[in-house]
Amino acid sequence: MPIPTAAVIIHEFLQLISDGQRHDTKVVQERLCDVLAITPEEATRRIPCGKETVLTNRLRNAKFSMRRQGLVLFENSRSVTITESGTRRLTEVTTVARVRTGRL
Repeated sequence: MPIPTAAVIIHEFLQLISDGQRHDTKVVQERLCDVLAITPEEATRRIPCGKETVLTNRLRNAKFSMRRQGLVLFENSRSVTITESGTRRLTEVTTVARVRTGRL
């Protein structure tokens, strides 16, 4: 399975920290790889310019996007907490998915 888009990563990231507690970013990233079934080979695949891995690039973009949208609070480079906006977004996305699949 290829590395998912930033939108998928954002949703899964928010799911992993949805309890409202402070989480270690490295642990969340490791759990994210497990949840998304990213293999070691996929995790080491580089973007065309070769400067970083596709995974690192997507995670960085997802984190930037979540921070800009106010979905998470990165208290420092090592810890992250979901915000009220992040919880609301997660609830909205889950509700829409259930409506689309008829699993309300």
